Amino acid sequence: MEGLKRLEQEVMEMNNFNVYTIFNQIKDLPELQDKFDNKEKTIKGMYEYVYEKARTVKQGNVAMVNDRIVCLWAANYFKHSNEELGIKEKKVSPPPVKKAENETQQDEKEQKKEEEKNAQISIFSEVA
Repeated sequence: MEGLKRLEQEVMEMNNFNVYTIFNQIKDLPELQDKFDNKEKTIKGMYEYVYEKARTVKQGNVAMVNDRIVCLWAANYFKHSNEELGIKEKKVSPPPVKKAENETQQDEKEQKKEEEKNAQISIFSEVA
């Protein structure tokens, strides 16, 4: 039951009526009860899996899929491993770090001061 509670929490966090409806249809299926404990399975992953399946049957920009088929896809997501389903783990690389505008301006000012300092001629250097 620990996995079921984790998934129910994810459903609530997503705050998406479609996800809520799909999960409520499959959460009481006896054959899925032990599958919910699999930590590689998430509600977001289920939603993406169903979305991709629906995308394959769309015509133009519209996908009309029977509720029963959607629930079968969702149940299928939990019944099989990600490897069996062909789901690859997405690797997220961190976005490049941007300096704040103030930091950039400050760096430019410091660089100009350094250049001015190096460009200044000393009257004593001419005497020696």
